Amino acid sequence: MNFDRTGKSAVLAKLEGCFTRGIEYRWNVFRPYVDRLAEGSSVLDMGCGSLVETHYLAQRKLRVTGIDLEAQRLEEYERRYDWSGLPKPALRAASLSDIAKESSRFDLIITFDTLEHLPPELLQPTLSDLRTLLNPGAVLMITVPNKLSTFELYQMAVLKLIRLTGRKMEAGVPHLTVKTSKEWKQSFESAGFDITAWDMAIGPLMNTWYVMTTAPLALGLQGLEALRLVSRGTRHKLVKNFNEVVLFPGWLKLLNSIDEACRSKLSRFFAWNLVVLQAKECVSQNAVA
Repeated sequence: MNFDRTGKSAVLAKLEGCFTRGIEYRWNVFRPYVDRLAEGSSVLDMGCGSLVETHYLAQRKLRVTGIDLEAQRLEEYERRYDWSGLPKPALRAASLSDIAKESSRFDLIITFDTLEHLPPELLQPTLSDLRTLLNPGAVLMITVPNKLSTFELYQMAVLKLIRLTGRKMEAGVPHLTVKTSKEWKQSFESAGFDITAWDMAIGPLMNTWYVMTTAPLALGLQGLEALRLVSRGTRHKLVKNFNEVVLFPGWLKLLNSIDEACRSKLSRFFAWNLVVLQAKECVSQNAVA
């Protein structure tokens, strides 16, 4: 867990899991690759956002470069963590293309919940830049949504509605690039990567229940916001309160248990892809060695 400076809140880094839909998910797909890194190894956190992963990696004495497009956001979140005794990360308001023009190379790159926010035409160039930034033997860790999940189908409908009505899109919402797991795999391989590890998280029963219970409220509040009857902040607060009070954690845990029991049959509909990639020539060299 990563705690803020006041100790009042804790967030699970996606390198180990996440807390969503009232459930604390844990996974092991990323941790072995972090554990094998020597102290002082270089890491790039692309789309570092709230710095949860950046702080997690700094706690392991790794040298982290965190990039995000919003300088003010980086400054705000940097103040929330205690960096004393840790290698202070290099936080930059920069794009990946800015980093790619430099001579830096990294022993690990992570980009979680980021690629889906890119316009489709920028996905392959971004993957190519990520590939060139890896040191030999380094890996790229990614989380991306699954187009077949109920939540992504809902997000796609919201995107069409926004474009149809000409509304201004909220930053990062909704997702612009959506693919099935098979399509993501094809994109990664065409960019020169081999799949080192792959897992799926958050099952379809959980997602369907979440969308069925929250979508009507969320869409209604978005309509009221468009009419300027409620503010964006009020909308977010009402949805958050609804999630905490109405989603019935006991029922969610039951649905999650059923999802996990049926994983072998339902995995193609799970919500998130957890992926570890390596450049193809590095995989070949390691195999020869």
